[in-house]
Amino acid sequence: MAVIPRMSIVNTMLGVVGAALAVVGLWAAAPEPAAKPSVDPASHWAFQPVRNPAPPSVADVAWCRSPLDRFILAGLERQGRKPAPEADRRTWLRRVTLDLTGLAPSHEEIEAFEHDDSPQATEAVIDRLLASPRYGERWGRHWLDVVRYADTAGETADYPVPVAWRYRNYVIDAFNADKPYYEFVEEQIAGDLLARQGSRDRYADRVAATTLQLQDNAAANLDGLDELLKWVGKRGAEDSVNLVG
Repeated sequence: MAVIPRMSIVNTMLGVVGAALAVVGLWAAAPEPAAKPSVDPASHWAFQPVRNPAPPSVADVAWCRSPLDRFILAGLERQGRKPAPEADRRTWLRRVTLDLTGLAPSHEEIEAFEHDDSPQATEAVIDRLLASPRYGERWGRHWLDVVRYADTAGETADYPVPVAWRYRNYVIDAFNADKPYYEFVEEQIAGDLLARQGSRDRYADRVAATTLQLQDNAAANLDGLDELLKWVGKRGAEDSVNLVG
């Protein structure tokens, strides 16, 4: 077996270390990246005053059934594209039912819709789906994801939280009732205080709104606040407080 001279191994190691140091030196000498320009969160479209813009002009006016369609078609025409063919009734019903409730339509619902020739058939379907308890279950879960909802405490303890379901049901009911966003946020920040001032029939509902914030020790409260700031940002938390005064 050939013996590799020790100095050759050392030289090889020094060569590798030297190359690494050269790379590190180049990295250290590289100029600092230019700071990204700060963007005022208030400039986001969601925080702009509500306006009623005039619908844009489009080439295929006949395709539009409402003023909203003009905005959609104008965007497609700017890209040189055309709208997709209109879906058949069965496909449309499946899409809208999955979108609003997360469930596929039943056989009876499909049959009823396909045999409904009234001009208000589609509107009736939308109204029925929005009135379904499944609507709140489908769309309330997105808010539950934002606030990090779970049936257990998480982290290393991960003990069960027996009353967590009350907050979950509160969110679902709020979506199903089409509760105003201002009131929705206000109740989650100070629902326990509002409950003492309001009517008795809303006491349990408002207390349940703050269930997620009520922990059994101060450390958990601080951890929860830190997690909230981590996800919505300091400015977002300040805006939430300012929103409810």
